[in-house]
Amino acid sequence: MKQRKSSQIAKSTAIISFIIGTILFLSYQLTNIDVLIGLGLIYISIAFFTNSVLLLFLLIELFFVDKKERVEILKYIFLMLLNIPIAIIYLSYITI
Repeated sequence: MKQRKSSQIAKSTAIISFIIGTILFLSYQLTNIDVLIGLGLIYISIAFFTNSVLLLFLLIELFFVDKKERVEILKYIFLMLLNIPIAIIYLSYITI
């Protein structure tokens, strides 16, 4: 089965979001430079908007594909949603 373009974008977006968020988190943990907190909050806002639009697109797409492709799309939706608890953990760790 050929991977859908939207699935490729969702996978890439989820992985890139995780990597950038982790780099920002670890950079702050290692340096304690306060500017990184502001940069991280800006990044979270941008990532939230971008991922929300893509998630909405994938949810709409679920109605127009066959059953096999739904499973694939649901996997990528799950991958994208995994970034939410990770971001919450990072934020709670910084604010403690």
